[in-house]
Amino acid sequence: MQPDQNEETKRAALYARASGQDEEAIQTQLDAMQPHVEENGLEVVREYVDQQGSRAQFEEMLAEAAGENPPFRQVLVYDLGLLSHSLMEFQECRAKLEENGVTLTSIT
Repeated sequence: MQPDQNEETKRAALYARASGQDEEAIQTQLDAMQPHVEENGLEVVREYVDQQGSRAQFEEMLAEAAGENPPFRQVLVYDLGLLSHSLMEFQECRAKLEENGVTLTSIT
């Protein structure tokens, strides 16, 4: 049985990033997103976390969002600045997500 549209739009991914191995900064970001998740009745299906300058999880998240049947319909991030290093890169990221019906939400 396929989920109805309302259930499908409630599936979300969380993205957190910190320079270095600052586990506390990442956990702070993830914790800060929880009230938004709870208030909006979202189902977190995956957390993507990048550290030490890596963008591997970010790229994997974009690839999954661009797939034929994305596992999530929303991406939550603590701050939009964590997604990109430039306005152009941010706009490309947002366009890739929106092309497949995935929305992007910053909680700050």
